[in-house]
Amino acid sequence: MAADFDELAPRFARKVYGGIKGEIRLAVIRRDLGSVIPDLLEPEKKHPLTILDAGGGHGPVSLE
Repeated sequence: MAADFDELAPRFARKVYGGIKGEIRLAVIRRDLGSVIPDLLEPEKKHPLTILDAGGGHGPVSLE
């Protein structure tokens, strides 16, 4: 039986991303993704992209 993350999400957000450590974590993730995603979205690439965010968190990066 799978756990329902909906009940855990607020606590997860507060504990993992609620302080300076979380801000740094998100900044590093944004920096790393920003160095890869522009290359994936080059106009000469004719195929559509499918991106799966399977991080298991509450989605702060996906929401952006």
